[in-house]
Amino acid sequence: MVRSLNSIAQLLDAITKDYIDEVIQLLSTNSGLLDEAERATEGGNPLLITACEHGSLRVAAELGRRKPELLSAKNQDGYTAMHLASFRGCVREIKVLAELGSQVCLVEDNESMIPLHIVSMRGNEEAIRVLVDACPESLQRLTHQHETALHLALKGEHWTAFQVLFQEVTKFQLENLLNRKDHEGNTVLHIATSKMSIRVVNLLLPDNHPSPRVLSVNSMNKNGQTALDVYYQNPHNVTPREIQIGHILRQAGATDGRFLRLPEKQPEASRRALNQPRPQSFRRRLLLWPWQLETRNMLLVVLIMIVGTAFTVICNLPRGLDEEKATKTTFYFIGVISGQLPTIFYLMLFNTVGVFSSLLIMGILIWSLPFGAVLLLVVITTFIVYVLVMDKTLPKFSVRIGSSNISSSRFLWLSALTFIFSGALVFTASKYVFWRMKSKSGTIDQIRTEQV
Repeated sequence: MVRSLNSIAQLLDAITKDYIDEVIQLLSTNSGLLDEAERATEGGNPLLITACEHGSLRVAAELGRRKPELLSAKNQDGYTAMHLASFRGCVREIKVLAELGSQVCLVEDNESMIPLHIVSMRGNEEAIRVLVDACPESLQRLTHQHETALHLALKGEHWTAFQVLFQEVTKFQLENLLNRKDHEGNTVLHIATSKMSIRVVNLLLPDNHPSPRVLSVNSMNKNGQTALDVYYQNPHNVTPREIQIGHILRQAGATDGRFLRLPEKQPEASRRALNQPRPQSFRRRLLLWPWQLETRNMLLVVLIMIVGTAFTVICNLPRGLDEEKATKTTFYFIGVISGQLPTIFYLMLFNTVGVFSSLLIMGILIWSLPFGAVLLLVVITTFIVYVLVMDKTLPKFSVRIGSSNISSSRFLWLSALTFIFSGALVFTASKYVFWRMKSKSGTIDQIRTEQV
């Protein structure tokens, strides 16, 4: 018995120190020593796990060859040596264990996870390649939440790891895995869209058309949502790259889940209700499509130039205007039209119209940008600064309208707002008239075509 205990102690010491020659000698002279050592360490780590944890890979390979059952031996937490090596990301260790038997790649832990699931969660690209090469079948294994390795890589936001898995799926012609749903009914396209990963969406839907693989762009999860629904509900889809995701989905034929759930026979009122446009927030209505981004940027540049020029004029008035004073303290309204007010008033009027209109449009355009609220605050403060400078520069007089006297500053603002409102009204009316003329012309052409 004492001799047996000494041999076990020597074996365990040789295992932890990777003394491969001593391990081979001990096991060769005593055929039952390995089983005895296992019984002696019962309740602790299996011998293979002990060897791997101490970096004794030569010993681990020898133990696995002599007793393949050790590859599936688990510790008290339900992990095999391969699980632990995958968690640590030790590729060399994974290679050694995989060479001993590919079935070790399919052993599940207590949460039904195999080694490929673990390396996918941790984003280890090289380990993914080693495990898939050793056992391609592991790509099809699911967790207890029906997740594939593809799902897990995306949920951990490991985009490169997902790309590696995608390449392996394509290599082994397992594209059907792209439509696998997890316990919530989400496919990889749902998850990529919810994470706003344009890199993955482009990979799944290349060249803005449905993938030649079996990817379904309109697959619905348990909430009845397609990937496009998930995109619409994401509050962070406001940057140009994120807006591009929606563009890619629509180009690929994605649609709303509400239309896919529409029964064939449904009352007309219900069908009309479903066909009504989706309610959208004010910020959503301001979002521009990707092809309009260049136009928006150009508009912002032009508007900033207009505001800058207006500030330059008001702060550096032409010679003579800066010293101009009103010849009278009170003017009648008819004098405003006939040009009796100081020239600086008319200059400030049109200057104010340009600044106010430009800042208003700028506020609308930048609201959909990241940090839109902060940028809007900057626009408001710029407008306040302009008001203060303008009030200080404008000569002090009053305009009599009926029995009321209106100060020069207040009259300027009333005139500016009236000018802007009238311009908007004329523009809208002209567009309506143009539309009516075009519509009437189209109707006449249609009638002539039908007569022919």
